[in-house]
Amino acid sequence: MDKRTKVLICAAAAYMVLSMMALIIESRKRKRGAGRAEEDEAENKEGQANGVGDGPSTQDSQGATSSSSVNMPNKRARTAEIEEKELIAAFKHLGDKLVKAIEKVAKVGCRSRDNDVPEDLFDNINSLPGFDATHKNSYFVFLVANPHIGRAFNKLPFKHKLRWVDLFISGKFPGQ
Repeated sequence: MDKRTKVLICAAAAYMVLSMMALIIESRKRKRGAGRAEEDEAENKEGQANGVGDGPSTQDSQGATSSSSVNMPNKRARTAEIEEKELIAAFKHLGDKLVKAIEKVAKVGCRSRDNDVPEDLFDNINSLPGFDATHKNSYFVFLVANPHIGRAFNKLPFKHKLRWVDLFISGKFPGQ
């Protein structure tokens, strides 16, 4: 698989993960919204049953409240807020990891060294005795198309180079 394909796969995976995270957030918001609406309905029904909420409220109808309970949000709201902050932090962390992974794959894909063949490869192939020029050119084309094999071939001792070319020619041109 070439590097460009890997980058595209990483980008598609990142898109899918972020889409799933967005769905999770939306579903949590809907659940929280539905829970709050049910609580509000229950409080309204309870207030109407007790005769509270029919007219303007006074301090007497509400009862005494402490200043700490008025200013503090309820426990469910605090828990939801903490969960949301943790979820956002997790998304940011995952997003950073995805960015780094995509950059890493992109850098590897941009390395020209991985696609380069040694400069003296053609001279090395051309200097091999006992092979037809067509066969040598065919093997050179194969090595250029497969640079990792070309680099390995270039590092081989002379006798092994002869053997590799012989194996290629016998496979590519049977009977010659």
